[in-house]
Amino acid sequence: PGIKVMLGAGLTVALIAFVAKGGEVGGMVGFVLIAMAVTWSPLLLLSWALRQTRSMSTTMVIAAILAMVVVVMMYLLVGEPAAWWRQALEQTFLLAQADTSLPLSPADLERVLDALSRAMTGLLGAGILLSLMGSIFLARWWQSLLYNRGGFRTEFLALRLDYRVSILLLLVLSLMFVTKGIWGQLAGDLLVVLLDRKSVV
Repeated sequence: PGIKVMLGAGLTVALIAFVAKGGEVGGMVGFVLIAMAVTWSPLLLLSWALRQTRSMSTTMVIAAILAMVVVVMMYLLVGEPAAWWRQALEQTFLLAQADTSLPLSPADLERVLDALSRAMTGLLGAGILLSLMGSIFLARWWQSLLYNRGGFRTEFLALRLDYRVSILLLLVLSLMFVTKGIWGQLAGDLLVVLLDRKSVV
């Protein structure tokens, strides 16, 4: 059922884009496929995992791993995410200053850019994790309203911090304390994701 919904939604989005573009196909199909892969495939995987394990805690561990994979991929693809984010944020802030007279001195702007560029990759992973978990919670709540009233409340209150998350947390903390440079930055970003996962339960 999940695959049928995903394909149906993808075709609907493609049809809307086709009509909006006045019948121009272009890269529309590729865009829709990429959007489906990035946004819906992880949710399909998590829903399958929840159905197989019948454990919300295990599903949340898988969601945390997926978010951590995104963080690692950032490092593999751009090499030094902080520098990449700084370049992107610098352009954004310069445009904002030009358009709205943002009251920031050059020194203040440097401090803001340094802080944000170091934090953005971890925040990206944490945001993805929250999005995945929020979607799963919402879907389970809707399902409980239809078929099992009160079921979601019982599942949510039964959520506990999985011991595997604790092990991952210790490993990441150890990596952060014994390494410097790019490995230390990676460990810090992964720590943000794991603490984000822990805060929910």
